[in-house]
Amino acid sequence: MKRPSRFLLAVDRLPLFLLTGISVAATLLLTLMPGDAAPDIPLFPHADKVAHFLMFGSVACAALWDWGRRAGCITRRLWLAVALTVSLFGGLIELAQSAMPYGRSGDWADWLADMAGAFFLPLMLWRVIRRFVDVYNFHLLTYGDCQSVPQWVKSLYFGAFPPEERRDWADLVSKLADGASPVSITMIFSRMRPVGFITWWRLGNVVYVEHFAVDPAMRGGGIGARAIKSFVDSVGLPVVLEVEPADTGDMALRRIGFYERCGFTAHPSHPYLQPSYSPGLPSVPLMLMTAGAPETIDLPEITRRLHTTVYGVRP
Repeated sequence: MKRPSRFLLAVDRLPLFLLTGISVAATLLLTLMPGDAAPDIPLFPHADKVAHFLMFGSVACAALWDWGRRAGCITRRLWLAVALTVSLFGGLIELAQSAMPYGRSGDWADWLADMAGAFFLPLMLWRVIRRFVDVYNFHLLTYGDCQSVPQWVKSLYFGAFPPEERRDWADLVSKLADGASPVSITMIFSRMRPVGFITWWRLGNVVYVEHFAVDPAMRGGGIGARAIKSFVDSVGLPVVLEVEPADTGDMALRRIGFYERCGFTAHPSHPYLQPSYSPGLPSVPLMLMTAGAPETIDLPEITRRLHTTVYGVRP
């Protein structure tokens, strides 16, 4: 599964509107300093117009990214609002320059360069900015050899699953730390905050989701659906999981409906019993649901693999 780059994650940890503030401050400094204090560096004809294009384009890009992080996405309407605001900012600076008695003067051509940068540089970098915003608002990180399981995973694990539906914690930690184990964990992040996890097994040509949980405070906002859909798309193999049968209550019906909306198919006619995780705990009648490549899914074979590999039950 593809992870977001460390550069993207590091940049996305910056405080909200920090880049906008820095770019605005730098623009004010460079455009309003006394004329005799500004460096006179000969470059090429109309180099100052290129500098205006880049300065105000950078302000617009920073503002678009920051507002996108706050709103959860970037849109053409947001781009237009940012571009118009930055263009107005450039016009006010030109007016201020014309009123300064320190060797500065306003220039309509400079303002046109400001507006061109505000409108067109964000469009030129649209995919990069959108990628930043997407990573900030939602991303998955998968570990096949997680040497240190965060405490928040343990707390959510024990809070989301009853004893008969969860593995002994020490056993789970040892399996996740073993690089040769077929068990992996995918952690779910939203706005750089951990909000859930998926523990899963690679069983030959199929992936089994053993546990999937989202922080209760984040439920209802679409994070869970986005996470499981992204996970299924990323693994590139058929995915199977267990749910309570529909006749066990309203919660089971809602859970089945959730997975069906995420592309899973229920198999109520296939008899399935989840073996006990440890002595003294009961077996649990459950139902299998699958997603992806239905023609390759062999439910009896999947049941055998689950019982022998995941639960350690002899055939």
